[in-house]
Amino acid sequence: MENLMPLGAAANTARLHLEAGGTALPEAQASVAVNSLGLLDLVQIAAKGLAPQTPYQVYLAESNQPPFGKLEPLAILKTNADGAGIVQAIGPLKALAGSDPNASASQRFLIVTDIKDPSQVVLRQVNASASQNPQ
Repeated sequence: MENLMPLGAAANTARLHLEAGGTALPEAQASVAVNSLGLLDLVQIAAKGLAPQTPYQVYLAESNQPPFGKLEPLAILKTNADGAGIVQAIGPLKALAGSDPNASASQRFLIVTDIKDPSQVVLRQVNASASQNPQ
């Protein structure tokens, strides 16, 4: 028991919201949870309002406004017959949802694009808020 200690930062979950990135799919939206796994983070994205049976590319971007800057591929989101989909990715993503306002220069944002055309953004991150998970 003497080596046990509270989870600290590992217990924090950042919750993000993605909204429609254009007029093609105005009902598109997604919720995102970023959970710390120690040195890595788990990103879980649940989207709806997209085109049915369609793959989309999830990127980390330098900005959540066009132009989005350098894009780093993160995952491929495939939708079901209702236009909804869930995808998970693991990586060193702490700067993604950083709630530290002093670290805004290194913050990255999630965007989801047409898999064939990264300029066609269908979802983009609009906010970041960190919350404490119950232990």
